[in-house]
Amino acid sequence: MPGWQLSTRDFAGRGTSATTGRFSIAGFAIAVATLVETLPGPVVRGGIFIGAATATRIAVLRPDLVRGLVPVRPAWLTDAAPPSPCG
Repeated sequence: MPGWQLSTRDFAGRGTSATTGRFSIAGFAIAVATLVETLPGPVVRGGIFIGAATATRIAVLRPDLVRGLVPVRPAWLTDAAPPSPCG
């Protein structure tokens, strides 16, 4: 769409990423916010599952970076996160 730019991220330890270690939504949010800070103006953030949880965390903690939010099936709505299979 004219005027829009799509950016996707494969979080470490998820998708096709081969990285192993301990990861968190907080850490993913910091990585994404660092990228978004380089873009002109606030962005529309969205994601599926962990991406949705990450987008929501950024919207809550850094509303200056978010113009809109499109979470789809966010991870861990009200309960603590389950143990990670990544360690």
